[in-house]
Amino acid sequence: MPKIQLIEVTWESFNLDEGLNDLPKNDIWRIKIPQSEINIDKKYFHLISEEEMEKSSRFVHLKHQNSYLLSRLVLKILLAKYLNCQPETIYILKGTNGKPYIKEDIYFNISHSGDWILLAFSTHEIGIDIEYINPDQMTEELLNHVFHPKELKMIKESKKPIEEFYRFWTRKEAFLKKTGKGINANLNAINTVENLDLYTFNVDKNHLATVSCEDLNIIFRSIIF
Repeated sequence: MPKIQLIEVTWESFNLDEGLNDLPKNDIWRIKIPQSEINIDKKYFHLISEEEMEKSSRFVHLKHQNSYLLSRLVLKILLAKYLNCQPETIYILKGTNGKPYIKEDIYFNISHSGDWILLAFSTHEIGIDIEYINPDQMTEELLNHVFHPKELKMIKESKKPIEEFYRFWTRKEAFLKKTGKGINANLNAINTVENLDLYTFNVDKNHLATVSCEDLNIIFRSIIF
């Protein structure tokens, strides 16, 4: 049974004042979540709605507040750049299982864990998942509940079972987020071992991610605040 290989990733730096010339192919963006108050240019303040501010205030920790606000803010800014319009005109709707979407022909997905936010954009359905590698997460109960027998076999036979666990965890999440099935699906009936539309990569040494998209024509960019 083949080992799940990680793809090589090079992150290009991007300033939010820059433009984008084309619609996304398979574009992955990463943002480091600030530990202190977010340093946001004043010209972007109005893009955060009262509802979003209220929702962010429910998070106990500042880091989680920052993660939520940054992901919403950057989502609107990048969608506007792709569509060559003003961010104020972006209206985000909710579809099946609460999956957000817009009426225009751009698909997107968001994930955050640990120190990072990932945003994925494409002209086709796309799903992304990032996970902080926590060895305590892998329990026998979770393994049997979540993973297909072929996935479970590879995890248990791996020389690095924790890493293999997160490879399959992110692959499954990315696949479900792309299809819009959500975690209500029968998780251990889904086999991601031989799914060729799943691409797994390191975000840094402590975070692993997978994107589910049509091909390996992927651009990786970093936004620094």
